[in-house]
Amino acid sequence: MADVLYLLRLAGRNALRNRRRSLFTLSSIGLGVALFIVSRSFVDGIDTTLIDIEVKNESGHIRVVPEAYLAEEDYNPLDLPFPEPEQVALALVAQQAGTEVVSRVSFAAEVGDGRRTLRCRGVVIDREAYLRVFDLGALPVLPGDEPYLWAGTGIASTFGWKPGDRIFLKAKTRRGTLNALDAVRFAGSIASGHPLVDNFSVFLPRDFGAEFLDLPPGFATEVLARFPTPSYAEAAEVHIENRFAGQLTTETWLERTQDFRDVNALRRSAFNIIVALIMLIGAAGAANTAMMSAFERTGEIGTLLAVGLSPSRVRLLLAAESVFIAAVGAVLGALVGLLISLHFARVGIRFEALQGAEQVTLVPPILYFDVRAQTVQFGVALGLLVAFLAALWPAVRASRLSPIDALREGD
Repeated sequence: MADVLYLLRLAGRNALRNRRRSLFTLSSIGLGVALFIVSRSFVDGIDTTLIDIEVKNESGHIRVVPEAYLAEEDYNPLDLPFPEPEQVALALVAQQAGTEVVSRVSFAAEVGDGRRTLRCRGVVIDREAYLRVFDLGALPVLPGDEPYLWAGTGIASTFGWKPGDRIFLKAKTRRGTLNALDAVRFAGSIASGHPLVDNFSVFLPRDFGAEFLDLPPGFATEVLARFPTPSYAEAAEVHIENRFAGQLTTETWLERTQDFRDVNALRRSAFNIIVALIMLIGAAGAANTAMMSAFERTGEIGTLLAVGLSPSRVRLLLAAESVFIAAVGAVLGALVGLLISLHFARVGIRFEALQGAEQVTLVPPILYFDVRAQTVQFGVALGLLVAFLAALWPAVRASRLSPIDALREGD
């Protein structure tokens, strides 16, 4: 053990023999580790942010709808039967203590200011119950008996509405007749971060919505739930689809977010390729450092072999020199990457300029990096592993020298 510690100390001193080569290797490994941590925290942050926005502001952990609803969802149909929504809610609550469940009615609507109109999604909600499940802000209540609604910030800013303004609302009732009002008051805007909610939705209180759409008591197009433990959604999905087979279908948060998680996987792959290229440069530097070190010290290696140092110890000495250099680079790179990632985990990156774009659903309005301990640990380990593997072949080659030949070449 003592001789191993001595060799490690000797390797630490030898690591700085050629500072230019050592600095190149250190910088390459450090840059690769820093970029790995930043890019992985960025991509993980997109996953976390988008899933949180979807779950907390739009669909919860599971959504239960009539059997044919998902195929016709773009039209927000009101004529599909939803059997026993109260029983569905009780079945979901029974899955886990602390589960919050709410029902809603989604319908195709049209709103305007008397001069312009915009097609959007209308949602009839029980305000208090809905706010227990979803984070949509305060949803202020207007005094008086006049009907009112809330609208996403995108719709409100398009028309320049202010609380108390009178707006136009049109939709087909559940029976298919057209209903319109031109004196619905605007109660306030919703800024949830979810593009469907903010840019394409208006929300009606339950009493007003039921009357406007001619809905029977307890009618719903969707039942949604949030579980304290997200993984319970899978068991709830099996339970609901078995119990209401042929009548209802479900969509979990994993299914709901599958598309943008797939897109995010492509981002992760692209960043991994960039990191791999930088690490390849670092590996070349580590291999070059080890090879040149062995070449310049042939006589020294021959002396060590001649006095009885085993080839395995020579390999350890030369590989340790590269690993020491890489360790410094990996630690510095990890610190830089961690500081950058923690900064954006706190302040986020804003993407408001993309909020009108069609592909906005793939990018959150404000992205907060997700910094994970395993990301930092893996980045440092990756840097050390790359340097060790790159230095292994030159170290093995040098350890196989004949002591006499090595001493002769060293002279």
